[in-house]
Amino acid sequence: MNNKGDINPGALLELFQDLGSSNKIFKINFSRDNGHQTDLIYKEGVLYYIPNDNHKGLEIFLIGEEVISFDQIEEIMKFKKESGLTLEQLLVQADILTEEKLKKIIEQITRDIVLDLFIWENGKFEALEFSTYADENLWGFPLSGLGDCEGEIHQML
Repeated sequence: MNNKGDINPGALLELFQDLGSSNKIFKINFSRDNGHQTDLIYKEGVLYYIPNDNHKGLEIFLIGEEVISFDQIEEIMKFKKESGLTLEQLLVQADILTEEKLKKIIEQITRDIVLDLFIWENGKFEALEFSTYADENLWGFPLSGLGDCEGEIHQML
């Protein structure tokens, strides 16, 4: 497996194909010259996105789909800081989302993040093997779902 290289559609497809045939756990860092980075974990056929404090994908998605208002997000984010709970936990506890609906939304956002990699320019990737990795706070997208996105990938290119 080519563990590092320049980001381009061919290299990404090869990387994801190699990961799909591996039973190992990998952390893959994707970085662009402008300093933007995205980290994914590959484990047992699933790509997991590692959200960070700068990623507002869930908030933007919920506001854009009119699931929640901007004012509600601001209130939840204040409570998040006070409580130490994750945004996801708070959304479920407040009955704004069910766990099943939250899982589907997170899978959609993660899928979009993975697909976005195919149009990155001037970027590099590096995959590092991990011995174990817990996935309870990560956003998952089955690698097998990438095959369903083939048409979208070709359209983007």
